[in-house]
Amino acid sequence: MKWVLIASALVAAAFVGTFSYTGDTWAATNAAGIVSLIYLLIFLYRVARPPLPAKWRWWTRGIGLVTIAGTTFFWAGMYSTTTWQVETLHTIHKVIFHGVSMDLLRTKGMKILSTYATQNEANKLSIGEIFRKETTLANPDSSIIEIAGDNRYRLFAEAVTDTHVVIVCQSIIRIDGELTTFKNFDGRTGMTQDRVVVTKRGVAYEIQN
Repeated sequence: MKWVLIASALVAAAFVGTFSYTGDTWAATNAAGIVSLIYLLIFLYRVARPPLPAKWRWWTRGIGLVTIAGTTFFWAGMYSTTTWQVETLHTIHKVIFHGVSMDLLRTKGMKILSTYATQNEANKLSIGEIFRKETTLANPDSSIIEIAGDNRYRLFAEAVTDTHVVIVCQSIIRIDGELTTFKNFDGRTGMTQDRVVVTKRGVAYEIQN
């Protein structure tokens, strides 16, 4: 009973300590599993020794090792499947973000360019002036562009000049991009981000991260 309590305490300590350090549930579970495995091997060694008859020692060791091997194999398969599911879900989130972002940015960019191209030559406004005229910002000192009916994405006016306008799109919820060191426009790091550059020659869309 004493050894069971000690093993339980060590398993709990491994889980809590690893989770506190990494914040990763799977890493903590794996750490607890390793401690459990060590305990089971020691327990198996202690049980399968004299005065237990040789025949029963071999049976005990065999059944114990097969059980441990099967559990380890199942554990590894479950971990691999879970990791694959998480990675797949993350990829789907990125694909959705870039698709929606492209639509938002190109729609905004083409609207500015269309207005610029169809102006009266006598009172022609610059690209930047058209953007300021047609765009509603969150407040006068903000670079955040208001988007009607969508609170999952955020557009920012990165640069507004007479010759070009640069608009950036980010997701409000965290979606990690390819580069973990990428500096996002809003100050965060490593998130997905796209942008569009509007000039009188056209609209250029770019996946930044």
